[in-house]
Amino acid sequence: MPDACHCPICQELLVEVEAGLNRDIANAILTGFGSSELQIRLPDGGWKTYMTPERDANGLLCTSCGSLTLAPTVPEHRQSLGLDP
Repeated sequence: MPDACHCPICQELLVEVEAGLNRDIANAILTGFGSSELQIRLPDGGWKTYMTPERDANGLLCTSCGSLTLAPTVPEHRQSLGLDP
């Protein structure tokens, strides 16, 4: 990552973060033991699973406006989304 990255929304400084879908035991009991998924959909396509509890992601967080940029880190997952390895 470059020395200083700026948010495309508010132009403030971005910080590196790691993102994951984490569930505590209370959440699992209340909602069942199914897995959570973060899905995305482009205007011309169907839903694609972008993140599961087994697939973490590197990210950039704007501490001013809260925007979050995620990039999947698992090569097979990147390939399944049509991204370069």
